[in-house]
Amino acid sequence: MADGEYEPIEIRGFYRSHTHLPLWEVLEETGIWKRLGIKVRFEYCDSSAQAEAALFDGTVAFISGNHITPYALVARGRPIVSLASPSNSVNDRLISREPLRSASELRGQRLADTTVTDKGGGYNHIRGNHMLYVMQAGLDLSDVKWVEIADIMSEEFRSAQFEALKRGEADATMVTGGTEKYEQAGLFVLPLGRLPMVNGLTLTTTLDALKKYDRLGERLVRAQVSGIHYARTFPVETEK
Repeated sequence: MADGEYEPIEIRGFYRSHTHLPLWEVLEETGIWKRLGIKVRFEYCDSSAQAEAALFDGTVAFISGNHITPYALVARGRPIVSLASPSNSVNDRLISREPLRSASELRGQRLADTTVTDKGGGYNHIRGNHMLYVMQAGLDLSDVKWVEIADIMSEEFRSAQFEALKRGEADATMVTGGTEKYEQAGLFVLPLGRLPMVNGLTLTTTLDALKKYDRLGERLVRAQVSGIHYARTFPVETEK
C-alpha cells in the first residue's frame, strides 16, 4: 500500500537534462514512486519554452529542471509553481588557452558559449550563469566576444567547447564539472568560485495540476527527498 494511503495516480513528466535521470531511476528501482502511489512516464525536452507549453496545456504534470523562466512566468501571472530546488549554487571553472588570473582578464577575449536563447525561445541557463560571472568580474557583457557554438546545453556542446579551444576558435570557455581533459590537453583552469543559483533537479508544476492530483506537490517533494536520502545513505547500491 502507498504511504499515507495516497490515491494512485499516473502522470507524465519532462526532464530537461540527462544528468537528472540517475535520481529518477533510484526512485523507480527502490520502489519510492510505488510507495507514494505514483506511476510516472518521463520524456526528455530540451527547451524550457516547449516544456512550459506542455505544462500549461496539461500534457505533463511537472518538469524536472526548469530554473529561470518560472520566475518570469509568476511575475506575468501564470499559474506555475516551483516546488523544490535541491541544489542552490554552481561552481564553474574558466578554461583558457593562456593563463588567466581572474575573469576580469576576459576583456577582448573570445568566449565559447551557447546562445542566449534556445531554438524554442527559452533561456539557456548556463549562458546566463556565465554572463553573471563576467559581470561579477567588473566587465560589461560587450567587453567579451561571445562565440556561440551551440543553441542548447548538451554533450555535443561540451565536446564543441573543448574542440573550439584546441583549434584556437575561442580563447576561453566556462565549464561545469570535471576539467581533466582540458588539463591533459595543456589548457589552463581557473576556479571561479561559488555562484548562488537555482540549479539541478528543480520541480515545477501548475496550480491546475496540484488541484487535479491528490497531494501531488507533497508526493513529488517526498519522492525527491527520499531519493536523495537513499543515494547518500547507500552510495554503493546507488552506483549499481
